[in-house]
Amino acid sequence: MMSVIEGPHTTKYLHRKHLHHLILPHIENIKLSPMSASHTFGINLITSRCKRLRSLDLSYLSHVSPLALIRLIPTLHQIWFLNFSMTEITDQILSLIGKHCLEIRDLNVSQCPITNHGIYSLCYDAEEKKIQCTKLQRLNVTGCMITTESLVFLLQKIPTLKHLDYENTFRIFGKFPTKKKIPIESQEPIQVYSLQQLNASDDNINPYMEHAIQMCPLTTSVAFSNCIISNESLYRIMTLENLSHLRFTNNDNLSIDFYEGILPILTVCGHRLETLLLVKFTMIDIAGEYIYKAI
Repeated sequence: MMSVIEGPHTTKYLHRKHLHHLILPHIENIKLSPMSASHTFGINLITSRCKRLRSLDLSYLSHVSPLALIRLIPTLHQIWFLNFSMTEITDQILSLIGKHCLEIRDLNVSQCPITNHGIYSLCYDAEEKKIQCTKLQRLNVTGCMITTESLVFLLQKIPTLKHLDYENTFRIFGKFPTKKKIPIESQEPIQVYSLQQLNASDDNINPYMEHAIQMCPLTTSVAFSNCIISNESLYRIMTLENLSHLRFTNNDNLSIDFYEGILPILTVCGHRLETLLLVKFTMIDIAGEYIYKAI
């Protein structure tokens, strides 16, 4: 649904009378623009009329009252996609999404004032002792005031989550409880998660690398930016059989050497890569005889 009509010389807002004719019961996909008039009125119309919504994008509507969203969420029984990026949604709204949006696959709450409690209540109903949002495939929490502890809880409840947009997913796996060393034959299998993206920035990755790679064997994309990481830790990337996207931005000390750190990985994985990004390296040679046939 278009919420703004633009011409060569004018921009006109859609007013209430327009929204009355556009927001109809059969609509399944709605995006309200920040430039549209009367956001709250439009949301109230959606609440009362649109029971078949599959996709709703309210991103950047920072002036919408949380009360309007609290009334809206319980009506979204068939919703698959919700984008609340840069809005004033609260932990209470995340709790309502968990209780009522049983079909949700993709949720964007980036740059929103949510806390750990909101993440807990999104995926688990403590009163009913029931896991929620079991069909969730992607969650974007970049720029939110949450800690890795809540994301550990989230992954434990929804291990099938494939995409978690967060500033440092590697660090999450440093927070998982570790088991005491026992004979290998007595150990339980390592819990495997479905995450396909691992990333880190401005961090020492060495303590988390092995754990993250072991627990996310389906990873297709790995990205590092300004991180401290040893060659031994880097080489663990070679075990990712589905790796297709690799991005390295070297740290300020340029401590990651292309020939000693990156080249061995490309020799093993280069033929599978669809994307390779190398930034802040003093020397790069991807046409060398060892990987020429691979890439």
